[in-house]
Amino acid sequence: MALCSWGIFLAYTWRVSKEERTEPELEGIAQDLGSLPKGLRRAVLAGFFLWSALVIVLVAEPFAKSLISGGKALGLDEFLLVQWIAPLATEAPEFLVAAILAVKGDQDTALGTLLSSKVNQWTLLVGSLPIAYIAGGGHQGIPFDARQIEEFWLTAAQTLLGFAMLSKLNLRRWEALALFLLFALQFPCPQREIRIGIASLYGLIAVALLLRHWRELPLIARSFLPGRRKLASK
Repeated sequence: MALCSWGIFLAYTWRVSKEERTEPELEGIAQDLGSLPKGLRRAVLAGFFLWSALVIVLVAEPFAKSLISGGKALGLDEFLLVQWIAPLATEAPEFLVAAILAVKGDQDTALGTLLSSKVNQWTLLVGSLPIAYIAGGGHQGIPFDARQIEEFWLTAAQTLLGFAMLSKLNLRRWEALALFLLFALQFPCPQREIRIGIASLYGLIAVALLLRHWRELPLIARSFLPGRRKLASK
């Protein structure tokens, strides 16, 4: 699974590298960094990456423990906190960038930012977990209990629904609202039967949408080939 995830990520990276490049519009701190000499700019960026890695190493474990203890104090499901709330904190920069782009009317780039993040999570991140697990003293694969398997299928079904909604290359308000409401329903209803029902509903809606937009699927598949023009939104 790890090799497959890494392979998909490398294929995605290769395909993106073939896209037409345009100079970004820099503002604020990004503009200040872009104006630095090449060597100094690279050194500063490398320093940012190293500092970020150090901060992650220092705060990851205390953050997770604080999140779990806080959830217990408030009577919240600690598994849901780790599964859903923690990623909101770690992915806040991506959400912020996407929101700023959307407010400025650049909805294509905003949505592309979020989709790129999802691809990275489901390929590079998933493929790296077994490596990190073994490096930390684990043996062979990562053992999943029933709850973790349930979460895996729920997340996968949610991703499939997101793809189905975007298969026509636009996202309507009711679709975005439906995604949010189904996601939010998990928190007041943590029962296994309800969560399996939500995952099944994700899958049924996704299949219905894919059947409805089946004419778009070959166009999307062909767009992965280098040199193909971008598909226009409908």
